[in-house]
Amino acid sequence: MKRKLEPREFSDQQVIRGLALANGGAYGMEAGSQSVSIKQTKRDRVAIIVSACAGCEAMLGTVLGENLADALVLGPDPDPYSIMRTAISVNYGKGVLFICSNEEQERESFLSAQGLLDEAGIDCEVVYAWDNISPGGTNDVSLRKSSAGVFFCTKIAGAAAASGLSLKEIYRTVREARNYTNSLSVCVGEGRTPAGANSLFELPDEAVLDIGMAGNAIERNLNLRSAEAVVNRMAYHLILASRIRIGDEVCTYVSGFGGTSLSDLAQINFYLKKKLEEKGVKIHDMVINPTATKFKTLGATISIMQLDDRIKKYYDMPCDALYFKKN
Repeated sequence: MKRKLEPREFSDQQVIRGLALANGGAYGMEAGSQSVSIKQTKRDRVAIIVSACAGCEAMLGTVLGENLADALVLGPDPDPYSIMRTAISVNYGKGVLFICSNEEQERESFLSAQGLLDEAGIDCEVVYAWDNISPGGTNDVSLRKSSAGVFFCTKIAGAAAASGLSLKEIYRTVREARNYTNSLSVCVGEGRTPAGANSLFELPDEAVLDIGMAGNAIERNLNLRSAEAVVNRMAYHLILASRIRIGDEVCTYVSGFGGTSLSDLAQINFYLKKKLEEKGVKIHDMVINPTATKFKTLGATISIMQLDDRIKKYYDMPCDALYFKKN
């Protein structure tokens, strides 16, 4: 007898409402048809809405909160009208900033929602995150996709909005932070996790690693078996792409693919600090997020954001989400 599955739309709504109930409702979360939102303490400000589509619901714990995002749009197929209704529900009269990935479907949905809001007389801007470095250089942003760069963009956007900046000023500031951010992933070759494998660094002899996102890898079929060796290769490409120099100051963000242990991520973080310090790079802050996505595969992403005095000021401002706080 086959088990009856819930329709996808109903299942998504259950997920959204379940997320809104998290932590005893301490953040005043409200569930919409394709979104979860909160009410900020300071409301005379620009509203920030972030896409958590395509399996990234777990981002809710780190980017939705006080002085962060006002709302997250969820689900695999974001509807422009749902995005518009979400924007209207959190609009404080100062305009709305969308942050989404560089995936074609998301770009089209949020661009359409921006047009709908313009027709309704609500000012709106969109920042597309494209932090994943691509093979053969980084000049063609159409080849670059988003990874954990959305986290840094949201942190800067929420702080800038809380500081009272205008929509245009926040848009320029977040684009600057976006352009300062580069990410690179490592995963088991072709995304095929061997049966029984539970660590990136304890794989069967026949397993190999790819550096770069699936279908867009920079290096393939690497027989690396230690965290230090993996991080050294990733750091080489990240430093080359971002043009980080001796004396530059950065924040880092290490995140997992959902099947990667906190132990693996902690090792990556340890060797990342070692490598950056060897290169004369100053580390301002380091963050680990074990579950940036819901995909149960072995893999990890390193994101690095360079800092100038202005971006650093907004990064250091207090914020409060379920699983990320700065005091």
